[in-house]
Amino acid sequence: MRNVIMSYCVKCGDEAEVCFCGIEKKTMTEYISALKECADLKCYCKKHIP
Repeated sequence: MRNVIMSYCVKCGDEAEVCFCGIEKKTMTEYISALKECADLKCYCKKHIP
């Protein structure tokens, strides 16, 4: 069983695939460290990735 971090899309609330700290892309495996580093972390589902 994998360790899954749940985050949600800022556009629709679906499960997020990727997050961005400014313009820097962060994968969900980097989510916890990105959350600590970034004051404005935004996550998106597949359909809303900018």
